[in-house]
Amino acid sequence: LGRVDITAANLAYTQSRAEQIQFSDPYYLAKEMLIVPVDDAGQKKADYEGQRVASTKGSTSEMSIKLNKSEPLTFQDTASAYLAVQQGKARGMVANTMTTTKFVNESKTKGKPMRMIEEPMLYQP
Repeated sequence: LGRVDITAANLAYTQSRAEQIQFSDPYYLAKEMLIVPVDDAGQKKADYEGQRVASTKGSTSEMSIKLNKSEPLTFQDTASAYLAVQQGKARGMVANTMTTTKFVNESKTKGKPMRMIEEPMLYQP
């Protein structure tokens, strides 16, 4: 394997990653958002404490679920996490704003309609 001098990716800062990667100064503040079926009664992230919430394994989304006292149900990719909500295996799913917006928009024409909880689960640089 070779060395990498620079990477431009959707890679959020975490303390453990910073031990191996030299991050630039933050230039964007991302949000980890929770999406749920439109008929779900929850209105704020506290309503999901102790509840099963899906995410990608090892991601900052998973970290945000734990920080908010929900029970993470993790998958290798976001599509599988989303499918878990569609199948009723998890009450909601957490991912970045762009990903959750995509899933909410797609759900209007196929699958169980979804909505986004307005309060972010986590802000991340």
